[in-house]
Amino acid sequence: MTKHGALPEPATDDLRDIKEVAQLMLALAETLQAGFSAMAAQFGLTAAQAKLLLNVTPGAALSMRALAERLDCDASNLTGLVDRLEARGAVRRQVDTADRRIKVLVITDEGCRVRDHFWSGMVASAGPFAQLSSHQVRQLRDLLRAVAPPSY
Repeated sequence: MTKHGALPEPATDDLRDIKEVAQLMLALAETLQAGFSAMAAQFGLTAAQAKLLLNVTPGAALSMRALAERLDCDASNLTGLVDRLEARGAVRRQVDTADRRIKVLVITDEGCRVRDHFWSGMVASAGPFAQLSSHQVRQLRDLLRAVAPPSY
């Protein structure tokens, strides 16, 4: 029986270790997200706007529906993000040449410039991984590859 509000502990040592790994990964994810948001803010972007720019390929039109699916967001939320990026000159809506009922999004030269500078800032530092050796980073990468969803 657990105290009021306390969650039951895992039944085995292996499950306790897995619980700790999950908690540590969630804490790391929060740290990485905070760094992503802070870098986005340096470029006058929200984290969602930065994520959108990273998911639009230069020279390729992407339907708003496909982009919403890729970002796992509601189309109505995407509209607001695109409105702000379009006002900034980073993206442009166009009519799909194959189906005029469909709106597609293209990244502009300005959007590419912002996206590329943002990404350069993101990868300029090892962030929370700086304390790991190169060997440890490769080990961590390999372990994460073993458990990450195939889309990554």
